[in-house]
Amino acid sequence: QQQQQQQITATTIEWEDIKLEETDEQVASGAFGTVHKGKWGNRNVAVKVIDIGKVGKRVLNSVTNEAKTHCALRHPNVVFFYGVVLSPKPAIVMEWAPPDLLLFLQDWEEKEDLPWSQRWTIAFQIAQGMKFVHSSDILHHDLRAANVLLGPKESRLCRLCDFGLSRWKQTTSCKNDKQSGNPHWWAPEYAIGGGFTAACDVFSYGVLLFEIASCGDLPFSGHENVESLYERGLRNEKITTLKGVPEAYQELIQNCWHQNPKQRPTFDTIVYLIRSLKVTDVEITV
Repeated sequence: QQQQQQQITATTIEWEDIKLEETDEQVASGAFGTVHKGKWGNRNVAVKVIDIGKVGKRVLNSVTNEAKTHCALRHPNVVFFYGVVLSPKPAIVMEWAPPDLLLFLQDWEEKEDLPWSQRWTIAFQIAQGMKFVHSSDILHHDLRAANVLLGPKESRLCRLCDFGLSRWKQTTSCKNDKQSGNPHWWAPEYAIGGGFTAACDVFSYGVLLFEIASCGDLPFSGHENVESLYERGLRNEKITTLKGVPEAYQELIQNCWHQNPKQRPTFDTIVYLIRSLKVTDVEITV
């Protein structure tokens, strides 16, 4: 049984088999709880400990069940889910692959020094991961640079994380409360109360493309209350313009931001487009 729990395909992991790093510092905190670095067998892992007081039992069951299905997903551009801990502390155990893309982008003192071939490569890898996620009938719900992991410098590879689980964040407070979300990345139709669709993920990808182009900035400089922009119909009028960005890249952003969700490209189309442009490196070397 001990050997079985160490298998890479394990979906249920015993808490005593995980060793958290001996530090008082958590790696991150969010709507579900806290993330810690730890060890499972000989693997470095990220342990997302779920605060049952925040989410309640019904949401906890939904989150852990969904995390179990993610353990079956295998793709180079998707973070590896090892399994879930059910008790005494419910947790999700996944691959440890810092830093996240946002930190990587913000580390560039001179934004123009990040080669465009590298930026295209990052955009391409994320699109490949999203194409796979959507083909698995999963929506991300929270696609942004902070939810893309890059791994160590010697083997940079974009890996999507926190996909699918983010939709449960809205139920951790009062019903229909979106304040725990990230409105900068929301599609207009979702922001005004519509359902979340694959096209909403594509819209978020457009904002992520802006993050890559600007090395971590957001499309609404000087506008903290993004919801008010949606309400006043000014969403696209207030987008910050970027200088020195390739025309094809700007066009892709605009297509992803189309007001009509039916006019936005799918990730199949985006992957095909970027590949056909022949603008990427094989690796992210910086």
